[in-house]
Amino acid sequence: MKKDPIQRKNKRENQWEIDLEHTVLFLGNKNYSLKYFADGSFKMFACTLKRLEEYFSTDKRFIRISKSCLINRLYLMRKEHNQIKMVDGKFYQISRRRLKEVERKLEKFR
Repeated sequence: MKKDPIQRKNKRENQWEIDLEHTVLFLGNKNYSLKYFADGSFKMFACTLKRLEEYFSTDKRFIRISKSCLINRLYLMRKEHNQIKMVDGKFYQISRRRLKEVERKLEKFR
């Protein structure tokens, strides 16, 4: 079982657990990330987005759209130019460097 970098279940056994069903997106700030849930709540934890992106590399739900944002595409409403609109109505900027890759991933999973 792959270790999840987000939520420790048991510190001694170094086991992890997470609820991805209701995770809308992750916003990163240096060594910390905010995990936003579908109900509007969020949780802060000590983990970089790079580490999360590596962990979710086989999970096609999550797409890195910028240096500070990793989205769950299941909660995506639409893409407008270089922005993503999520179900909460907020827009998130897609970085120029990642734009083509994001478009390719969104087309692939429609």
